[in-house]
Amino acid sequence: MISDWGSLGTNDDTANSEQKPRRSRTGAIRKWFAQFHWGWVLGLVLTGFLITLLAFFPRYLVGVRGFQGWPPWLWLDQNDLPVVQSVITNVGTAFITAGLLALFEPLLTRKVREEAKAAALVEAAPLAERLDTLEDRVGAAVAEEVKRQDETLHAAEQNFAYDSVFRLLTQAVEVGALAGEEIFIQATDNPGEVTLSIALKHIDNVFDRETVGTSHVLVLRAESTLTDSDEILESTWSPSEEFTDVARHLVLALSKAGAGILNIPWGRVATRFTRALSLAVRSRRRDSDEIRLKGRLREVVADIWFITDQGLQCPTHNFQIEAAKWPPIRMDGGLGGLLRTKAVAKPSTADQAEWDYVFARCDALFAERLDAAGNKF
Repeated sequence: MISDWGSLGTNDDTANSEQKPRRSRTGAIRKWFAQFHWGWVLGLVLTGFLITLLAFFPRYLVGVRGFQGWPPWLWLDQNDLPVVQSVITNVGTAFITAGLLALFEPLLTRKVREEAKAAALVEAAPLAERLDTLEDRVGAAVAEEVKRQDETLHAAEQNFAYDSVFRLLTQAVEVGALAGEEIFIQATDNPGEVTLSIALKHIDNVFDRETVGTSHVLVLRAESTLTDSDEILESTWSPSEEFTDVARHLVLALSKAGAGILNIPWGRVATRFTRALSLAVRSRRRDSDEIRLKGRLREVVADIWFITDQGLQCPTHNFQIEAAKWPPIRMDGGLGGLLRTKAVAKPSTADQAEWDYVFARCDALFAERLDAAGNKF
């Protein structure tokens, strides 16, 4: 009994498996038939058949006595019979043809759509290839430019000469990495003792009392709390000069201004300049391995404080304040002095000397001066 039931089950499964293809074929046939306009097809073909059938009857009417006097047979005779039959046959044929077109119209429409789709894909393929090629070309051009910038940074780090520094500073200006065309660093470990900057200086080329163009040179500037005044000293760096010549001129100028002969670590100065410019460029590019500065860099203090055109940042002390939020200074109407409306708290881990210098620099850059009524002056 068990074997009989097993055989019966096997037979049912076989039957079901045989019926599934039949059902699928039946469904496909029904779907194929459903796409045709059978009402129009049958109507047009039947009408055309009946009209064509009428072509056999005029032969019995043309020339019949008593009937020939009625239009349109009034003007017809036996010689006109072929023409009448041809016209009726053509009309009937037109209806039958229309019916056949209605029959095959879904097939023709589908074929046209398939051909149009295939043609569109053929046209789209070269376009996609062109777009991919264009994307690759743009990406390669950008990568080449980044490579060129990195080579400029590396060249200045390896050799602090006029050409490499000029290219590096010009590059930083071109990519919008600097607040101006100048970068400030500290020459010594005592903030404010000697503040140095390298800047681009524009020189008008004059010929016969007319300006015929503009050239650029580098300028090394210095300001110090050790001098007798707040005068900013300057030494032009021409392409034919070595950095040692420019540095010597500046040391002598500082000594003449009252600072004495200073023992400035010029190797560290060169390193700080190149690192500051490299940081500005890489931060502007948003390199993943670099500090993200908010704004364009202006000055680096003690290698950890960054003054930009949008505020002050110090990732080491987790400190940041926007320039727009820097507290203003109000004039005291009674005493005639200046009062700060709100204090800026020093980070607890920050060096006091560094903070005093950084605060004074930012105060001069960002703090608004208000009169007793709260108006800017």
